[in-house]
Amino acid sequence: MLSLFISNIEYVTLRLLRRFVFPKDLHRWGRYVPFYQTNVGESQPDQVCRPYIDWLAAERRSVVGRRVIEVGSGATNAVGYALICAGATQVWCVEPFVAFDQSEDAVLLDQLAKSHGLERVKIAAAVTRCESFAPIESGSADLIVSHSVLEHVSDLASLFSDMHRAMATSGAMLHVVDYRDHFFKYPLHFLQFSKKTWRKFLDPGDLPRWRLGDHTLALEQAGFALRVLRAEENAREFARIKPNISADFNLSDPSISVLRAVIYGERKKSTHSASR
Repeated sequence: MLSLFISNIEYVTLRLLRRFVFPKDLHRWGRYVPFYQTNVGESQPDQVCRPYIDWLAAERRSVVGRRVIEVGSGATNAVGYALICAGATQVWCVEPFVAFDQSEDAVLLDQLAKSHGLERVKIAAAVTRCESFAPIESGSADLIVSHSVLEHVSDLASLFSDMHRAMATSGAMLHVVDYRDHFFKYPLHFLQFSKKTWRKFLDPGDLPRWRLGDHTLALEQAGFALRVLRAEENAREFARIKPNISADFNLSDPSISVLRAVIYGERKKSTHSASR
């Protein structure tokens, strides 16, 4: 217990620094924050795209010839460009919060065009950046993907409703979700604090502390049929903080200790369609 007490002092200090000292946008400053990992999609987009391709292939899906929505694109459209390089025909990069970094985007576009042997102009022309789902026509997306995004979304019902509207009847979605605290040295320490304390002092502004069960429930309520393709846990770390977990969390939820997950979903078949 002494080691947990000491680690909590360090943890709370770092969280207070993140909340009150460092700016909200860590696109440029994240490298200077202890234990914080910056968005890999903004530096190595192929590393984000590759798991999409592999997980979808396991579900007999492909990005080739498909229209794709990437949710939470970050400061660049780089993953969207990587999806085009992988064979997608059109990509909408939806990013409502992070400002577009045109210079970094241009560098990554050049790198992808060169490494894949494709024309820069053609790649860029197939990608559209949007601040919301509004410009995307209903039923136009064959695939919806995200990487380390759903854990940051406050209004799940609104986002998942938008996804349901935009997805084609035969479409699918794949979400790679990071349920760790984003100071990864202490991946579950944030479960020890009440909602009131978290919101007032420690929340960086974009970490609602959702657990896997929260996402699966909200997605099912939005009209999706789901499968969790992968769920990673750290039993030792969870056991360490379990006695101190806030009563605001449901300890009977088996997903509370999940650190990372891959969620696959399709639109639920209507009762009418299922009976035909």
